[in-house]
Amino acid sequence: MKNLYVLFACILIAFSGRSQSFRYGLKAGANFADINGKDLDKNAHQYKLGWHGGAMLNIQYPGNTYFSIQPELIYTRKGYENHSLPAEIHDNQGNLLYSAKSGGLVKLNYLELPVMFNFKTGIIVFEIGPQLSYLVGVKNEAVVIQTLANGSVITAPDELRQYDDKKVRKIDVGIATGFRLETDNGVGMGLRFNQGFIKINNGEASTVNSHAAPAGYNQVFQLFASYLLPDL
Repeated sequence: MKNLYVLFACILIAFSGRSQSFRYGLKAGANFADINGKDLDKNAHQYKLGWHGGAMLNIQYPGNTYFSIQPELIYTRKGYENHSLPAEIHDNQGNLLYSAKSGGLVKLNYLELPVMFNFKTGIIVFEIGPQLSYLVGVKNEAVVIQTLANGSVITAPDELRQYDDKKVRKIDVGIATGFRLETDNGVGMGLRFNQGFIKINNGEASTVNSHAAPAGYNQVFQLFASYLLPDL
């Protein structure tokens, strides 16, 4: 995580001597997150809601009104919803013993440093840039829910779907792109898409006591509001 702060500081130093227009700001919004990958069972996960928030610095060179560079430092909750199709268990006579399904939320919390290249036309700002992410926490809430024939319900942790942060890579690298509507006074609202390039699992195989993380990539849609202070 220290590397993120160092990189953020280097960006500020690199541009501070060459630019005369700085605008600091804040942003926050909702995440619509999932994982994707050709080796994944698409029936085992789906999008989940989350949130993000943080600070940004807009750097604009003198003499232009259409291009700027915007590093950001963001805390974001990614992940996915873990689920399975219901299954029914019957006895030899065909009588229902119980039905079972598993599900829960997998929360992958990151500290992120996107560096966005902004192209402005009117109030519309198009943005694209690389993104570095550092994992700061994992919470896996997958459970198995059994409904017995008499209607009673039993809930237990789903050991086949649960894993801890030791099974997830600490670093992710990706790309972010999108657009926002932004007024001259700095009020903005936008939509952004983030795609990770590194699988979230660290390559370790499942064991009897520890299940491996899925071989998927982070994928997030973000809806956000932002505010940039006036030029310094």
